[in-house]
Amino acid sequence: MIQTPNPHHITYPSQKSHFLVHLHLLLRARVSTINKMISGVAVAAMGESFKGTIRPMPKRGHIKSMMASNAFHSMASVLSKASSRIHRTKKAI
Repeated sequence: MIQTPNPHHITYPSQKSHFLVHLHLLLRARVSTINKMISGVAVAAMGESFKGTIRPMPKRGHIKSMMASNAFHSMASVLSKASSRIHRTKKAI
């Protein structure tokens, strides 16, 4: 039986391969991060909230409605701030 080396315990014989060791560690960290992101997406797809209750995923129309509502509130906020700045500068003059 041929034993395959454990990919998590790779040793490099020379100091010239220090770069490869560093690259290997960076790739392991990146894969770990990606796996965490994927597991987070899987939990969100199941519709679980932080309290553990299961709720259905929003429909396509609901998502568009929420996006439109957020955009409207954002524009209203910007216009409100801009008009209050203009009003304050006219009073100062």
